[in-house]
Amino acid sequence: MTPRYDKLLVLDLDETLIYATRRPEAVSRTPEAEIDGYSVYRRPHLDSFLGAMFEWFRVGIWTSSGAGYAADMIDWLGVGPQLEFMMSLPHCEPWFDPESARWVASKPIATLVRMGFAPAGILVVDDTPRKLRYDYTHLVPILPFTGQRHDEELKALLWFLESLGRETDVRPISKRGWRPHAEFE
Repeated sequence: MTPRYDKLLVLDLDETLIYATRRPEAVSRTPEAEIDGYSVYRRPHLDSFLGAMFEWFRVGIWTSSGAGYAADMIDWLGVGPQLEFMMSLPHCEPWFDPESARWVASKPIATLVRMGFAPAGILVVDDTPRKLRYDYTHLVPILPFTGQRHDEELKALLWFLESLGRETDVRPISKRGWRPHAEFE
């Protein structure tokens, strides 16, 4: 099926689409799965969100987690065959963040451009904006998901992503304020 829009949507995995923890007692609901020693929770509205995204865009997953872990989570979600790609930690670029005094696994858009994707049509939904430190024009920030039962981020994001799909070039459009009440890094 050809997507409605000529855009690539790159989705982060952890705390964007799912939450995986080794301490399920810290979450006030029952895990949906146990995978590789992690208790795993889908973000509310995930299935309908992904259904719309696969209809509208070419979709890839780019996580700073390990490849085996990422593959197991994608298998559990059942979306592997629909993805353009799945990239993990080896595809990230290490960058020292002086503000946090920590190393960050950044996700340079240049990697996607080298894969043949047009810069004007790349969108990245991620809960950690500093991972796109030089590429904020592609970032659609989302609040982190930590297993809570009532979370409306994905449902609320639908209208904004669809509006970006209609644009010729997504880069000049501000994406930080898509949710007026949200606070992002």
